[in-house]
Amino acid sequence: MAKKDFTAAQAVELYIGNYRFDAIRIVETKEYRMSQNQILSTIGINRNWLITLPFKAPKIYQKFVGYGLNHVTLFAEYTVNGVGTRAETISVKDARIIWRYFNTKGNAQARKLIDALSEDSLTSRFEQVWGEQRTIEQRRIGDCRILDTPIKPLC
Repeated sequence: MAKKDFTAAQAVELYIGNYRFDAIRIVETKEYRMSQNQILSTIGINRNWLITLPFKAPKIYQKFVGYGLNHVTLFAEYTVNGVGTRAETISVKDARIIWRYFNTKGNAQARKLIDALSEDSLTSRFEQVWGEQRTIEQRRIGDCRILDTPIKPLC
């Protein structure tokens, strides 16, 4: 088995409601990425699904490409909350495309994530033009309302 090269990255925790993700930023390019495993496991999809998609379902894969899926994975190494982590990452745009696809297939978690992100983005744009800003906690409360889940404390 070939040795994988891991790109240096930084990460912080990102919450969408109670869903926790590593918000990864590649050191060299400043590109934002997400763990492929976290993106898929959050919506109940096996982490190997995306890897095998071009071979097992080429027509669906071509649909994804038509939606703009880049599917360039990058192995990143980072520390979040003092824990060293290695992850296969994909772009934020690819994460949105995957969640949107599963939303159209009736995946309840994907629908809730898309709804939360959509409303959050619209609210953020209003706040931007009005010169206002919400705290991280206020965003999580709003996300939990959309996700229809009680907010869990971060502690």
